[in-house]
Amino acid sequence: LDGEDLFVHSVAFSPDGKTLASVNGDVTLWDLATGKERATLQGHTEEDKETSEPAYPVESVAFSPDGTYLALVSANQLLVGEIQGDKISYSKDQYFETRLEIDSMALSPDGRRVAIATADEVVILSFPELTPLAMLEPLSFSANRDAGANFASYGMPATGGSIERMSFGADDTVLALATDSAVEFRDVSA
Repeated sequence: LDGEDLFVHSVAFSPDGKTLASVNGDVTLWDLATGKERATLQGHTEEDKETSEPAYPVESVAFSPDGTYLALVSANQLLVGEIQGDKISYSKDQYFETRLEIDSMALSPDGRRVAIATADEVVILSFPELTPLAMLEPLSFSANRDAGANFASYGMPATGGSIERMSFGADDTVLALATDSAVEFRDVSA
């Protein structure tokens, strides 16, 4: 694929395997059969000329299982992009904002929930509506926890730190959270 002239932060395959989304501040959809650009969602790398608000580039992307939506992380906001043919659009009114920058995002296999993590919280939201469903307690990595509380932790005891990666289990009931030295599994079935 040619045409990317900025550092690529994230890539994701569409569920049908025919499209690749790449993120370099903007979001580009690539047709994998032809290697050609299908669509680009711009507007995240330049200051808003009407409001003078700074731009925060998109840093992470994930496809919904049906391939019609994109979950997009931009600084401290989670946005929803909608794919319609060869266009990507999003509503400036449909987003979820956190206090701190979002470090990690995971979309559930059924596409109905998305989890985001900042340095001090993990929030689970409905997708694509972005309605908050749950906020997980601070990680046991840096706190004393009860052995019977719906979690398991593996690796070295950490002294805190951000969640670098997250992933839902195949049945949508477990969320794995990883720092640089430990992995924790949370029951998110409720």
